[in-house]
Amino acid sequence: MVNKRIKMEKMINSNENPRGLNKPKASLNDRPVRIVRYDIKKEDEGMTVREYLNTRVRFSNRQISSLKFRADGIVVNGRTRRVTCILYEGDVLEIGLKDAGNEYLEPGNFTEPPEILYEDRDLLIVNKVQGMVCHPSPGHYSDTLANQAAYYAKSKNENWTIRLIGRLDSDTSGIIVFAKNSETAALLTKQREEGDMEKTYIAVCEGAVENDRGCIDARIKRDENNLGKMIISDDGKDAVTYYEVIKRGKASTLLRIRIKHGRTHQIRIHMAYAGHPLINDPFYGNGIKDKDHTMLHAETMKLCHPFTKEEMIIKAPLPDIMREYIERM
Repeated sequence: MVNKRIKMEKMINSNENPRGLNKPKASLNDRPVRIVRYDIKKEDEGMTVREYLNTRVRFSNRQISSLKFRADGIVVNGRTRRVTCILYEGDVLEIGLKDAGNEYLEPGNFTEPPEILYEDRDLLIVNKVQGMVCHPSPGHYSDTLANQAAYYAKSKNENWTIRLIGRLDSDTSGIIVFAKNSETAALLTKQREEGDMEKTYIAVCEGAVENDRGCIDARIKRDENNLGKMIISDDGKDAVTYYEVIKRGKASTLLRIRIKHGRTHQIRIHMAYAGHPLINDPFYGNGIKDKDHTMLHAETMKLCHPFTKEEMIIKAPLPDIMREYIERM
């Protein structure tokens, strides 16, 4: 009885919409720019396309809905299908990713790409230099890292979307992740929110930190009296910073730092709150704004590739100014 039901379902699927008539007619510009393929395994048999994308790929209902109305958004064994299509072992499911382009971002006056640490069809991971703003903002409309990424895409005749997954202060160097399409961006954002994406920082702070390891748990909010600064406040947002001493000097300490929540200036204000502001920090330490570079670098990133599910560990070399300072310690 069960075998008859499965055969009937397979017949229904094979006859479902043979010409793709349920799909809207699309121009060439609506075609997917990236096809992701999944080979259906025995343990996935019996799932609908919706269930598979939801549980295995971890697409949200909104992402799945966007595929439904995209030309070649959902294809099983070479034919356009609905999200209710039942999958069987040996089936090939293909989803078409579409990006919005970079018309809103100017390539600026860049003539060189950013320092690339890793790149594939979904991700661009770069090492941001100190002093560069991540994304266009007042006063910085065409000289940001996002503009440099737009230049790089244009130089390759590619038109993927520039989407930053997390940011760094302009004064902080290190790893920045760009997603090249909206689906990748959504999956990586979910990883970040759930704590599965982990970034490790290297910092040099003032004074000798007493304990080898520690945790700073103090809420943070914007300082209404000082534009651009943050303050510690009981009515602020949760923020937790973990630190580990790597090396102690006579007047400074080298730290490895991980954070939860990723609030604006979190590491900088937390270390100042603990009595050890970062070296050269113009906001919370003794640095001079627009002259000194804060000794803070996003060195390592651990994440899961949104489609291959491979664990990735990316490392960014220290900028010369930090490396030389640490050597002098």
